[in-house]
Amino acid sequence: MYHTTNSTTTVIGCATATVIADTMAERTGGRILTLELVYPRIIHAEFLTHRVFSRNAASSRATPVATCLEEVLPSPDVPSQWLKNKPGMAGGEPFGAEDAAAIEVDIALLRRMTTVIVRRLMERGVSKQQANRYLEPFMYIRTLVTATDWDNFFKLRLDKAHVQPEMYDLARAMRTAIDKSTSVVGRIHLPYIDWDVSGAIGDEDCVAAMISAARCARVSYLTHDGKAPDKEKDLALANRLWEEGHLSPFEHQAWAKFSPYYSSNFRGWSSARRYFSGQD
Repeated sequence: MYHTTNSTTTVIGCATATVIADTMAERTGGRILTLELVYPRIIHAEFLTHRVFSRNAASSRATPVATCLEEVLPSPDVPSQWLKNKPGMAGGEPFGAEDAAAIEVDIALLRRMTTVIVRRLMERGVSKQQANRYLEPFMYIRTLVTATDWDNFFKLRLDKAHVQPEMYDLARAMRTAIDKSTSVVGRIHLPYIDWDVSGAIGDEDCVAAMISAARCARVSYLTHDGKAPDKEKDLALANRLWEEGHLSPFEHQAWAKFSPYYSSNFRGWSSARRYFSGQD
């Protein structure tokens, strides 16, 4: 699966984390970060329980079935070790080598059967929003997350004794990527923007925020076909998203506030969604 890489990119186990933007407010010193993550689809619902995060994720509803098959066949998500059942949510001790090998055979059979059936569904013209669902247990997902508060997430998800192993890998990758990152002092936070927006019409900050929102909606600086972005097309996409009420991509851009108090889920920062709505 494609993902952005830079000096902060960290791969731990099944998870990859990259800091896309890291900004410290000029007045308050409040820090806001945006990370691009790749992790097993099976833990996505757990990740969504953290309400201080603003998020966008690449959707299997929008991805051609053939593309999902191309991702699953060579590199499916399979646990690095199989754990014995025990009371409670967390798994117990790992299975021995012989039992683990037998489980791997069963899972490989399940994966082959699933991909064969999904290919048949594709050939019969079944919609991608339905056919792709059966691949999701073996898929990875690319997610963009922006937040000012991370402590509670790391407190819960770095508790190795109680957290799912895949989530533990993700939390460690995120923590390491953030530790590698250096904040840029500024008044505006713009993921996937290098300020190459010369020639755009309108207020520079707002135009840049709209372009950023379009790229956050794709969860990528690049276009869906892997090409360099066109800022005019990005602006058109952002305007369409806003007009149709698809507003979550506008929660990753933010303006620094004059005080360290909360604005929605951000402390000391106000999102473009609130700014453009006239709420801040």
